[in-house]
Amino acid sequence: MRIVDRLRRIDNYKKVIIIFFIGLLIYNLLIPKPVGDDTKMFLKAISGGEFKNRLFPYLAYRYNNWSSRVVIEMWITFAVQHFVLWKILNSFVMIGLVYILNVYFNKKRSINVLLITIVSVIAMPNRFVFEPGWVADTGNYLWPITFALFAFFPFYQKLTKQKINPYSYVLSLLALIFASNQEQVGICVFALMILIIGYLVVNGEKVWILMPSWIINICLLLVTVLSPGNKVRYNIELHRFPEYGQIGLLKKLEVGFSSSGSELFLNFGRL
Repeated sequence: MRIVDRLRRIDNYKKVIIIFFIGLLIYNLLIPKPVGDDTKMFLKAISGGEFKNRLFPYLAYRYNNWSSRVVIEMWITFAVQHFVLWKILNSFVMIGLVYILNVYFNKKRSINVLLITIVSVIAMPNRFVFEPGWVADTGNYLWPITFALFAFFPFYQKLTKQKINPYSYVLSLLALIFASNQEQVGICVFALMILIIGYLVVNGEKVWILMPSWIINICLLLVTVLSPGNKVRYNIELHRFPEYGQIGLLKKLEVGFSSSGSELFLNFGRL
């Protein structure tokens, strides 16, 4: 009876989050096995051949020949070998994305806004996000975006004149290391940090506590810029879209939005 009484005392907002998390956990646990890049690239590389059980030589090879995402790919290489663990953690990351968005944009804890956020998170078709590889795609996109939002929590507390919790501050720095290792996310984080820090300085606020986050982000951007692998990948990918180097920035943005929108809205029924 005590358990029932405790459940009754939980407000509807928390109940929706708990129910959604249970649904996410069931959904992730039902994923049968790694696919796509998970097996063809990461699992195959670390389980046999030249890099068998040699993680760091494999990451060095990737850094020099394909990608600067050494932190992210270290996690992916581990996760494809422990797929059940990934299923559980991915459920927490997905609910974390819903939670942190509502922390920032739903101060009144409106259930309607919460439901809109949930629908937005689950609306992405599986083929668009996960078919190339469940672990690889979540590790390269869903996780960095979610971690970047958590990394900004001290900035949010500073903007709203809240006391910065030391535990959440340390966790935000760890989240930032992962998030900033993704090139696009890292650049967006850098730009937003500049804007927020500049705003706080103009308004006479002390920003020293935010500087470690900025330094971490800059260091990860340097890892990106200096990676020979990114240049190799860019040249290879350019052959698939030869006109890319000649079109302007606005056209590139338009192509990105139109291709994504086509998958989301025109082909939504093709799961």
